[in-house]
Amino acid sequence: MVQVKICGICSAGDAQDAVDAGADLLGFHFCSSPRRIEPELARSIVEGLDRRPTIVGVFIDRPACVEARRLRAVELKQAGR
Repeated sequence: MVQVKICGICSAGDAQDAVDAGADLLGFHFCSSPRRIEPELARSIVEGLDRRPTIVGVFIDRPACVEARRLRAVELKQAGR
């Protein structure tokens, strides 16, 4: 089965458009990036969606324990590399 992930979500409109287009996963950048988003904003975006796809986060060169607050705030699932 093929799944589609749309990454770099920065707004509620973009997130809803991705869901409406059938995205299975939405990605949020919590790393140094022009598309970086704070966990509180990501959470509010996710809470406003009509359908809840799997939510994933992009973290670069940071141990998971440092990012635990972001993982909890957006209800991300921690996965291996």
